[in-house]
Amino acid sequence: MWPQLRPDLARRRAREAVALAEDPRRRHGYATALAHTAIVEQCRLDTAATRALAEAAIEAATEGGYIYRVAMATILNGWALAAEGSYEDGITELERSFELSRETGARMDDAYYLALLADACLRAGRTDQGLAAVEAGLADLASARRYFFESELHRLAGELLIRLERRDEAEASLDKALELARAQRSPSLQLRVALSLAKNVRAEGKTNEAHELTASVYSRFSEGFDTHDLVAARELLEQLTPQEEARTAKGATDHMERSLPAARSSIGERRQRTLERSRVAQAGCEGILERSLVDRPHFPEHGTPGRGDDDIRAAAVLGRRFTTNEPFALDSVEEAR
Repeated sequence: MWPQLRPDLARRRAREAVALAEDPRRRHGYATALAHTAIVEQCRLDTAATRALAEAAIEAATEGGYIYRVAMATILNGWALAAEGSYEDGITELERSFELSRETGARMDDAYYLALLADACLRAGRTDQGLAAVEAGLADLASARRYFFESELHRLAGELLIRLERRDEAEASLDKALELARAQRSPSLQLRVALSLAKNVRAEGKTNEAHELTASVYSRFSEGFDTHDLVAARELLEQLTPQEEARTAKGATDHMERSLPAARSSIGERRQRTLERSRVAQAGCEGILERSLVDRPHFPEHGTPGRGDDDIRAAAVLGRRFTTNEPFALDSVEEAR
């Protein structure tokens, strides 16, 4: 689920599996569930959760004598230690546990473990050792045909080659990683590669390209926004506002600042004209009503309305316009009459 846009759901399901297996009669299932939940947390790059689950898995597997699960959990614990800054201890634990894993004869996860070792070496600045781990992982994939982390191995190769200033080779590795992640239809792996590529092209001054590359993948997610990769992507996008968009926004701001004095003056003039019209309309209403009160008694009670009735209607029209701020011309009094 983690590769397919569901990092939060992957965590929930993994923890549900741990809860289901937490039974004395399911000791192997419990140790396995803990180790696999630690893998989910490692994919989310949550080092504290990875370490806590790995330690619990080591304890459960040791009690049951499940050597491969001990090796798996210890490898994950070593990666977490290195990711938290304890490079020497973490890498030593990774290497020792990897050898223990191989001694069991189980090889199905070797490429993944070697990717974790390469990642730890990248963090520690051990570029040559990291590249050796990547090469071993890719060789294992070629023989075992297990491709879950193939994209990540090429991404790590790209990151390590950048450290060695071998940018052409690095770009080729990153492009290959993105191609593989897309072929696997794994947005989570695509995002991780996009972040590496974005940093590389940004260093070359291609800010807009870096923004588009990251945004195109980030926009597909609907959960997991507190995970390391999505937080990193969001922060990068905030820094990489496209240059053209920035220029447009700045131009709009400058235009608005230049227009404000004229706009304020125009608003003042319109307000003054409106007040003048209101005074004229009010005076007109008062005059019409005054005349209508004088003229009305002389009009017949039935038949065609007289001038007083017209004046009252005119006053009503103008009064409505005056009280509702309805626009009118200065000669509206005569028009209404």
